[in-house]
Amino acid sequence: MRRLRIVSATRESRDTFKRTRLLGTSMHRLLFDARITSSISCHNALGLPTVYNRAIKEADDDDALLFVHDDVFIHDFNLTHRIEEALAAFDVVGLAGNINPSANHVGWAMWRDQGNNLKLEEGRLLSGIVGHFTASGEVICQYGPVPRQCQLLDGCFLAAPARLLRERGIWFDERFQFHFYDLDFCRTCLLKGLRLGTWPIAVTHGSGGAYGSPQWEAALKIYQEKWPIPTGSPGLPMNQDPSV
Repeated sequence: MRRLRIVSATRESRDTFKRTRLLGTSMHRLLFDARITSSISCHNALGLPTVYNRAIKEADDDDALLFVHDDVFIHDFNLTHRIEEALAAFDVVGLAGNINPSANHVGWAMWRDQGNNLKLEEGRLLSGIVGHFTASGEVICQYGPVPRQCQLLDGCFLAAPARLLRERGIWFDERFQFHFYDLDFCRTCLLKGLRLGTWPIAVTHGSGGAYGSPQWEAALKIYQEKWPIPTGSPGLPMNQDPSV
C-alpha cells in the first residue's frame, strides 16, 4: 500500500492543534499505522490552496494526499485501507458530492434561485454520509447513496494521488483563500479527465459552512467569473473551459 499523507492547516500552535482541534485529537488514534504521515501547517495565515499546492509539490510520487480541514474528526481507524480502496475506483475521493449540479450552483449541495435565495439540491443528485457536531449533539447526515461518481465534492475531505495531480498539471487556484477552492478544484480535475467519487469513511465535521458571508460572496464572484453559467442551461457542462 502507498503512504497516506494527511495535509491540513490550522491557526493554532502544534501543541494546541493536537489537544483541541478535532483533526489533531483524532490523529492520535491513527499513530499505530506506520503508513500514515502528516503535513500540518500551524500558525497558518495562508489560504488553503497555497498550503495544499505546497504539499503537492513536496510529496513523494507514491504518496496519497488527504486534504482535510482541521475541524474534522476521523473516526475510521482503517483510514489507509479505505483510501486505498477508494483510489482504486476513483481518481479523486470525497465524503459527499453531487452527481449533476445545477447551472446556478453555489456549493456542492446548494444553488441560488432568481430571488437570491439559497436552496438545497434535490436529494436524488446527492451522495455521501457525514457526521456533524451541533449544539444538541452529533447528527449523521445521509445525503445519498455511497459510493457514487460525482461532479462536485465537498472540500472538507479530499484524497488524490500526488503523482497523478502533478502529471495532469492539477493545482488549487490560490485566488481562493477558502470558499470555493474545492469546487474550482473539482472542475479542474474534470477538465483534465479525472473521475471523482464519494466513499464511505466515518468522520464528523465540526462546522457547516459560512454561506452568504461577505468573504463567501467575494469568492463566489471569482468562481462565477472563472466558470461562467451557460445561458439557458438547466444543468452544468462540467468540462467546459474556464474563461480566465
